[in-house]
Amino acid sequence: MGVERKYVDSKERLNLVIEGKIIRILSPEKVLLSVGEIDGVKLGMIFSIYEVGEEIIDPDTDISLGNIEYKKADVLIDNTMEKMSIAKSLSRRRLSSSFISSYAALGASFSVMNPLEALPLPIQEKDINPISSPSDPYIRVGDYVRQRNPSTGTVTETTETSVPT
Repeated sequence: MGVERKYVDSKERLNLVIEGKIIRILSPEKVLLSVGEIDGVKLGMIFSIYEVGEEIIDPDTDISLGNIEYKKADVLIDNTMEKMSIAKSLSRRRLSSSFISSYAALGASFSVMNPLEALPLPIQEKDINPISSPSDPYIRVGDYVRQRNPSTGTVTETTETSVPT
């Protein structure tokens, strides 16, 4: 028995955050999502793949504030169908300085970003209560996806990994 779907008109879509799941891994760069045109998915939309983690309870009210979500990756919709979509990775590798230097010697130019180091907050060690780590860093069939920036559909950040030197 499948999930019942209904077409959503364009006015309703303005405030709709589209959510679904990974239903197949097509390649190291592409995944198949359980949402498509019928759900409002369009070419160029950005989705985050995430894992649902620990539930957080407000210490003053004992009311659930929801679950921690661990972002695994961002993907870009590059093919839509009625009830599903294909998305490709938006993750990029940060090139090492030695790699850049090697290619710069050949006349190539690169734009290099230096991330800022976060300074510690003024806290007391006894107040630290870390949340659990994600149980699985790998993208799997069944992982959740959610549209990012539903009002604009634009990319505001990409996940970066470093290439070892």
